[in-house]
Amino acid sequence: MVITLVVALILLICLGMPIAFSMGLAAVIALAFDGSVPLMVLPQKMYSSLDSFPLLAIPLFILAGSLMNISGITDKLVLLSRSLVGHMRGGLGQVTVLTSVLFSTISGSAAASAAAVGSMMIPQMKEDGYRAEDAAVITAASAILGPVIPPSVVMVIYGSMTGLSIGTLFLAGVGPGLLIAAILMVGVYILGSRAGIRTYPRAKLVEIFQALIKAIPALIMPAIIVGGIISGIFTTTEAGVIAVAYAAVYAMIVKRAPLSLIVSNVS
Repeated sequence: MVITLVVALILLICLGMPIAFSMGLAAVIALAFDGSVPLMVLPQKMYSSLDSFPLLAIPLFILAGSLMNISGITDKLVLLSRSLVGHMRGGLGQVTVLTSVLFSTISGSAAASAAAVGSMMIPQMKEDGYRAEDAAVITAASAILGPVIPPSVVMVIYGSMTGLSIGTLFLAGVGPGLLIAAILMVGVYILGSRAGIRTYPRAKLVEIFQALIKAIPALIMPAIIVGGIISGIFTTTEAGVIAVAYAAVYAMIVKRAPLSLIVSNVS
């Protein structure tokens, strides 16, 4: 059975099939050749693995991040990040890393972070002297903080499959996430030594305070999600529902976002 599995996996990969599908199909082929396990077990296992209440939190966190993005909250995070680190060598590269850290606390997804932050920061970094490939690399590297910093979609999946406490996993991701961000900022600092990359004047305390006030609605969400889960007030899925409700109310009432735009994101 093991030989059949390995041979099937190698053949499928050589045929150009994606690795994830190759692994799944190779397992099906191995079970079919072995004959000891009825193939009817496969769809049952597939369904039971997805029939999990904690897994419902994944689309909810992603949806909450999308709703906060359409409400213009990313602009506020960029403004706060620029006031804090825009004066450092590397300029908008440093801002991109810090913005990704802040946005990761909302969405928990690398793809969502790359799309939201990259669409704003890559054109601006190019204008400030970054090469297009450098701007893309900084954005992509900082987007990986999404699965590390809570609320992490990957941690929700891992916790639901292993039975570990998702709140504990969230706490465990804070330190490594901040360490990765610090390493990325050092790399941007070194990259920023190249001539032609713009830096910004150091922001005054009043400007930092004003930027912080504008970003408070975005900073409240991770406090609600992570704080509620760790304290036991609600479960991970319930936290996702609360995050979506908060983001929708903010988009409709504070930012006056059209209801049709919110509904299109939900659907």
